[in-house]
Amino acid sequence: MKRLVVVLVSLGAVFAGRAIAAAPGSSPAISELKRRAAQGDPQAELALGMRYRDGRGVPRDYAEAMRWYRRSADRENAGGMDNVGFMYLMGWGVPQNVNIAAAYFKAGAAGNDAQAMFNLGECYFSGRGLEQDYARAIEAWQRAADRKNHNAAWRLAMLYAAGEGLARDVKKARALCQSVVEAGRVEGMVLLGELDEIRGRHEAAGTWWKRAADRGNAQAKALLRLSTWRHEKPAPGRHAYVEVTHLYQGWNNCGATSVAMFARQAGSKATPYDVKRLCPQSPIATGTDWAHLVAAGDKLAQRWQLLTFPNDDAGFDRGANVIRKRLDLRQPVVIDFTVVRVEKDGRKRHFGHTLLVVGYHLKRDQFVLKNPNQPSPGIQLMSAAELKKNWHSSGYSRSAHGHSARPLIVRRP
Repeated sequence: MKRLVVVLVSLGAVFAGRAIAAAPGSSPAISELKRRAAQGDPQAELALGMRYRDGRGVPRDYAEAMRWYRRSADRENAGGMDNVGFMYLMGWGVPQNVNIAAAYFKAGAAGNDAQAMFNLGECYFSGRGLEQDYARAIEAWQRAADRKNHNAAWRLAMLYAAGEGLARDVKKARALCQSVVEAGRVEGMVLLGELDEIRGRHEAAGTWWKRAADRGNAQAKALLRLSTWRHEKPAPGRHAYVEVTHLYQGWNNCGATSVAMFARQAGSKATPYDVKRLCPQSPIATGTDWAHLVAAGDKLAQRWQLLTFPNDDAGFDRGANVIRKRLDLRQPVVIDFTVVRVEKDGRKRHFGHTLLVVGYHLKRDQFVLKNPNQPSPGIQLMSAAELKKNWHSSGYSRSAHGHSARPLIVRRP
């Protein structure tokens, strides 16, 4: 049960390939790269591979990109090794193989390539091609961050902010966010704002979010809108908001991550991969059956139940009423979405994504979602009409037998 959302989210762990320099892709520049590459210059081979990968100055050709990457890697160029791994990870120019990808990332990291270290950390974190291991993921990301890899710094900032896989340390999270901001990354501004908000520094939080919103960041805009009522006293039947620590889902682990957030709000210290290991019938790096998630609650000394409502207007009204009543009781709700992606060939693909509902405001027509695949703090606002459109699933559990419903996981009364 492979789960992916395209409009709202992606599968999660964002492995990264190198960005190519913005030099003009003129014929002489390509000719010069080819001349140097033909003479065995591994950096020229790497640069030529990136040109073919991205279609800069030459037609995009993944097979040709892979040929030059391999030549660079065969000369023990760590960047070449990382890019060979990335092509195997993506299945570009070669059959997709995460085991081969992880091996190349490991070799590139051993050669002190920061991007390979980042990608190696992603493999360890999400259990793709390697056994899932928080400590080794954090070690790889720390090495990469020490070499000014801002993707790695961002990953570490989220983990320190949440206390996931290591002790929570707001000071370190802030320092890492600052380094991300200095690199021009708006996600650092968003998390800095949240770290200020939870300390009661509302004006400082708003300043960070305004900076990010001015650069087009959708989550910052949502947080600014939420800030107008987030701390109001709950009014049953009218509005409520439940503070929930955001956790990072990694690759294809939205179900276990959402349930981990759900459990933590009730006092558990479980990480997403603690939850995932309680669902051995849904292996790491695959989607998690909701029946297994509910059973995991018993092992965490938490009592959960799966509720389903018909995938029609009446079912939505009944289910939305349950969501609001649970939030009035200061209880978030686990929910499953379906999103349709139209491929380049016109085919439609359906994907699922699990997340939390953590708030609502009836008059403002807002539901507040905590999305495990968005950058921390993972806030999204959605109208009732948008919720009705997205909240339905036939793949949340094998027990659904392929029939679409509106599923929720809630605490038992």
